[in-house]
Amino acid sequence: MAKAAKSELTPSLLANLAADIVIEKKGEGLLVLDVSRCTDLADYMVIASGTNKRQVQAMSEEIRKRVKARGLVPLNTSGAENGWWVLIDCGSVLVHLMQPEARRFYNLESLWADGLVVRRGIDAA
Repeated sequence: MAKAAKSELTPSLLANLAADIVIEKKGEGLLVLDVSRCTDLADYMVIASGTNKRQVQAMSEEIRKRVKARGLVPLNTSGAENGWWVLIDCGSVLVHLMQPEARRFYNLESLWADGLVVRRGIDAA
């Protein structure tokens, strides 16, 4: 497991960087939740959908590339090969990128409903 490098990215800045990339890549249903009061697992969760495998993978690749360029190496990334649900673990920020079917099935918004919505894409419900 890679260790996080020193970075100027606060958890809030990191979550917003991931959200900005989702928007740039035309991701859908963007939701950024502050879950710091709900769990010790992370401070923020970024949840978004891509319309297909390639879009989910492209968002994932760009987030990992730009986070690394800012001095932070994600601790783990899983699911990038199949693009159904990609989880990027940046320590204090968890990024979930999913195809619509996976998002409906896992319904993370309901699981983390106690989190505070701090950012929402214009197309998010």
